[in-house]
Parts: sequence; structure tokens; C-alpha cells
Amino acid sequence: MKWDNLMDLKGAVVNVFEDFFERNEIEIPNADRDAAEADGAEGCAIIYANDYDEIANPIETLGVSFGLDCLDPEKDVEISIEEAAVEIYLDKIWSGFLSVANKSTDLSKVYEALHGYRYGLLKKELRDVLYRSGIVKVRTHALCFHNAEDGLPDDDALKVVICRTQKGVLSWNRAYYAWGSWHGSGSMSGVIAWANLDVADVARGLGLSKNSSTGGAE
Repeated sequence: MKWDNLMDLKGAVVNVFEDFFERNEIEIPNADRDAAEADGAEGCAIIYANDYDEIANPIETLGVSFGLDCLDPEKDVEISIEEAAVEIYLDKIWSGFLSVANKSTDLSKVYEALHGYRYGLLKKELRDVLYRSGIVKVRTHALCFHNAEDGLPDDDALKVVICRTQKGVLSWNRAYYAWGSWHGSGSMSGVIAWANLDVADVARGLGLSKNSSTGGAE
């Protein structure tokens, strides 16, 4: 993979949100864009200058942390990360999008659009862009799952859990077990199996060095 490919991926990610704003007629104030248009520029994007960087920079961070040297545009590397780390990167990109969206002069329109579109579908569209690009190659990681009926974790470390809804639909999530129940995003009532999450793999996916220090849970 080359540096130019990574730049294309950044553009594709931002385009997901650009299309969302355009589709819902949401304007994001930006002084740099106003100045460019005052100088005669036409067709300026809604997500412009620093707003673009706020959303796209985590993609560049992903590439650099896995050995893509921005000083050598011809260098080929393969980015291969754990799926759990991909999800955390998606969360980072999503946080950047929300930060930009909150600059809108009509927040009610933003929230109405997100509710109408269902933000989960928007995140799925973003995830599909990453996977279709071929740039992020997700490698499987052998996880040892435990049947929840046979026993529950004896620590509150982050786990990968398999959930089943009342309709029998299976899904996976990240959660921890404490105070007699599971805690994670969405409903945790249907956990049927769990596995220890390799924190070292996730840390590598985030580009954290072994000397990095992170704060513990409060």
C-alpha cells in the first residue's frame, strides 16, 4: 500500500459525512471556507480545512502507527489490525464527526437527521468504506470463548461478548462484567458467551507504544 492510497481513504471517509450533511442540508460554519469563497472559490465542501482534518486525521494516524512512512511515498506496507482495534478507530472518527456536526448553526436539524437516518446505519456505511478499501486488512484473532452459563469472569477487564436477542439474532460487542451484570453499549441481557480481549493487540491497533501510559478506569 502506498501513501497516496491512504490519502484516498481519508477522502472516502470524509465523503461519507459530507454526503450526510449535503443530503440533509446541514451547513457547518467555517471561516476558511468563507474566505476562499470571498476570493472567488466555487463548490467548496461543507467539511472544510480544519473540520476535514478533525475527521480524517485518525485514518492517517492508523497508517503511520503501522509503519507507513509519510516521508517515503513509494514505500509499500500492509496494515493489518485486529477487528476490535478497527472498531475503536471508528469510534475516534465518529467522535471527530460529532465534534464537527456540533458546530452547525441548527443542531436540531443535525439531531433530527441522525435520528431519521439512524446513526447505526451511518456508522455501518463508514465501516464498509474501511473494509472495501482493502487498505485495512482485518486479521482474525483466536479467541477462547466461554459459555456464560458455565461461568462468568472473575475480573472486570474488557471482554468480547456474543449476544443473542429475543428474536435469536447474534451479534458481538465489547463489555465488562462487574457488580453482578454486564456493562457495554446496547442491551447486555442476552450475553451467551465471552472471551478475554487481548489488550496488547488493541494497543498495537491504536499505535500505542509499549512505553505509553494510559489512565485506569475510574
